[in-house]
Amino acid sequence: MLSISVLLMVVSFVVMWEMGIKEAFAFDEHFNQMEFIRKP
Repeated sequence: MLSISVLLMVVSFVVMWEMGIKEAFAFDEHFNQMEFIRKP
């Protein structure tokens, strides 16, 4: 069973891809793994 935090992260990735967003204010390494640029 997926946890709610994993589900929210996946939804975030999909929304960011659809909107063409390349950068995220995040501390989670998964954003790097999905080829987003983490800020700070």
